This record gives sequence, structure tokens and C-alpha cells, in this order.
Amino acid sequence: MKKIIDGIIVVEGTNDVSYLSSFIDAAFVSLNGLEIKNLEFLKRAAREKPIYLLTDSDQEGERIREKVKKEIPACIDVIVDVSKCNKNGKHGVFECEIGEIYRVFSKYFTGFTGNSENNDLRKISQKISLSKNPNELRNYIADKFGIENCNNKTFIKRLQLLNIKEEEIEQIIKEFENGN
Repeated sequence: MKKIIDGIIVVEGTNDVSYLSSFIDAAFVSLNGLEIKNLEFLKRAAREKPIYLLTDSDQEGERIREKVKKEIPACIDVIVDVSKCNKNGKHGVFECEIGEIYRVFSKYFTGFTGNSENNDLRKISQKISLSKNPNELRNYIADKFGIENCNNKTFIKRLQLLNIKEEEIEQIIKEFENGN
């Protein structure tokens, strides 16, 4: 059973997301290293959910942490003990022992796995999929909310994180269909 964190865990790369999501149920955002993608989405999401910043304990991780904290001061630093993160000579989040991850997040867990997907957003997802240009429509909506390019499942999760209501999406769909 996975432990739940009601918030967004921000990590450096997709390997970190893959690893952490195997035992934690939370929203994850990968920054893609020093490229720091998804920053606009995170700024907006920080108004709705706590942002947990978990970077590697190396120079690059510290630079990323500094940049994100400058843009989103309210994000919560989550720091792992580097001595508990060691596989094949590497010391990043991906190499951390599960026990260490549980330790640093222990005060943020809210329960165990459950399904909380919003039915209204599921309807919107279906409506987008059935439109003439589903990818263009999804990208149009994503641009309105500062969401980076992502698959449909991630897109819907990010709309949920931003607490976007069905009515807001319906209005944007009408704009798109009417040529803005």
C-alpha cells in the first residue's frame, strides 16, 4: 500500500518520479534538471497545494533548489541524509533508501492509497478526447494554466491540483471552438 501526500513533490528528473511513485501516492513534477521546466505551473499550483522540493544533495541539486525557492518561496525543503542515498557510487534521490524517503516525508503523509479523481474532470477529459483536434485543444487549455506539454493523465491531474472547475474548462473549450 502506498502512503499519500496531499501536495506536489518536485524532483529533478523522471527517474526520481518513477522511483518515488512506486511507493508514494502524490502529484509529482519533474524539473528536467537545470532546465527547470514546469515553473509557471508550479507557481500557480503553490496557491492550491503544498510544494515539496526534493533535489539531489549535489551542487546541481542545490542550484536547482535555489532557483525554485527564489521563484516559489513557499515551497517546503525536503532534505535527505546523503549517507542513506548511495547506489552504484551515486547519491541522488533515485538512490535513496525507501526508509529515508519515508523519514523525510513522515510529517506530511495524510493516509494510504485511495482514488480521488474528480468526476467532472473525467468528463472534460472525455470531451477533449472526442473533439476534432484533441491535442490542439489540450495544448490550448494547458497554455491558459501554465501547464507544460504532458500526456492526458498528467494533464488532468494538474488541472485537479490547480482546483480548476468544469465551468472554467467549458468556457475555454468554447473559446477554442470559436477561434479564440
